[in-house]
Amino acid sequence: MTTTTTPPEPEALAPERKHKRSAPIRADGPRLGYRPAEVARLIGIGTTRTRELIRTGKIKSVRIGRSIVVTEESIRAFLASQEA
Repeated sequence: MTTTTTPPEPEALAPERKHKRSAPIRADGPRLGYRPAEVARLIGIGTTRTRELIRTGKIKSVRIGRSIVVTEESIRAFLASQEA
């Protein structure tokens, strides 16, 4: 005779936590900033070139801790300055 057991629910396996995690934050509005790799993909250039443009100040950015964030306005301003 074979008996099958169902595995315990994941909640039963997890250790009890002091603080329950709240619902994930969802941004329903427009993006406020982009990472350098995302900027590179948006404007169609390489990440090395993008980081160089950020470093030289041609693309304005802000540093939050160790992260670099570029606003959409900064991307648009850079592209407008490049028009011939």
